[in-house]
Amino acid sequence: MLTIPRPRAGFSFRLEGEADTYTVPQMKDLPVHYSKRLRDLHKAGLDTEELGMAFVDLFTEVLDEYAPGATRKLSMEALGLLVRSWTGEDLGESAPRPR
Repeated sequence: MLTIPRPRAGFSFRLEGEADTYTVPQMKDLPVHYSKRLRDLHKAGLDTEELGMAFVDLFTEVLDEYAPGATRKLSMEALGLLVRSWTGEDLGESAPRPR
């Protein structure tokens, strides 16, 4: 029997002034359906801005699934900071690639 290890600890964040801590999977630990969508975005031939916007849309879906309610409390600026922290990349320069 094959035993598959669980994903490592996720990416945790807290909104200023809130007690709750939210945790989402690290990008490399996303379920396959999200990883496939990331790959498909890169194959779509979008320009950098379109790719960045599509990635933010996908990340918002991840937040809605793993951190319910967080997106209703985030400004676009805060969402951008969160995305950059999660990926370790600046979406203005290049969108993250699935690993």
